[in-house]
Amino acid sequence: MPDTRRPLVDLQALLPDNVTGLISPQDARDAVISVHPEKFSQSGLLAAIPSTGQVIGDTYYPTNDPALYRWNGTIWVRFPFGSGSLALLEQHAAASSAQLAFTAAISAAYDVYQFEFVNVVNVTNTQDFLAQVSIDGGATWAAGAIYHSGHHWIGTAGSNIVQGNAAKTAWYLAFDVINSGDGVNGTLKLYAPMSTRPRKSALIDTTAGQAGQHYRWTGSGTWVATTAINAVRFYFEASLISSGVIRCYGLVK
Repeated sequence: MPDTRRPLVDLQALLPDNVTGLISPQDARDAVISVHPEKFSQSGLLAAIPSTGQVIGDTYYPTNDPALYRWNGTIWVRFPFGSGSLALLEQHAAASSAQLAFTAAISAAYDVYQFEFVNVVNVTNTQDFLAQVSIDGGATWAAGAIYHSGHHWIGTAGSNIVQGNAAKTAWYLAFDVINSGDGVNGTLKLYAPMSTRPRKSALIDTTAGQAGQHYRWTGSGTWVATTAINAVRFYFEASLISSGVIRCYGLVK
């Protein structure tokens, strides 16, 4: 064991990068640099999290966030410490998008998933906001009439409505959303999507503007099939998604 552990920057200066030649100090440099702890495990402010150079499996410990971040090949995935915390698994931002599809988040690692909607705005006015599931990783989307949901509407103008949507081809998450407001905000919780029980359950809690008032929808949904769900997509019934972000979190067991 070396008597001194040199910082990565010192080793890089000591062994300058040189790609010419055959077996040379370059090989030793690459070996040392590649296994140095700072190459695969770093710490610092969350704002300074690396944007280039990372490979799958690299980790980052922010000094101002009580979590571990691990690079999955596309994004830094946040892993909070402790049972009951939420781990960010996948996120997508809309830009005139037909849908926002989550095809990588669902696995056997979690049995409760929470999707957060942040200012999800439709291009075309007065649109229903929907969700469908997939059993083949998003290659196709289950469109049979086996989605059931029920909602309680509460409006800022005093409206109080109860509505059921049985045997539909998608879950209804929000209704007649205008495109001049702040879009859809809220949450969908999906429980045990990979189970083979005859129903998959979800809780719905969303809010959005309609013509004349703002509504909150609380309700539940079921998908009546034994097949495991491994992907979910969100979309407006007849409109592109202008803007907004949807994030998927897993509840740490």
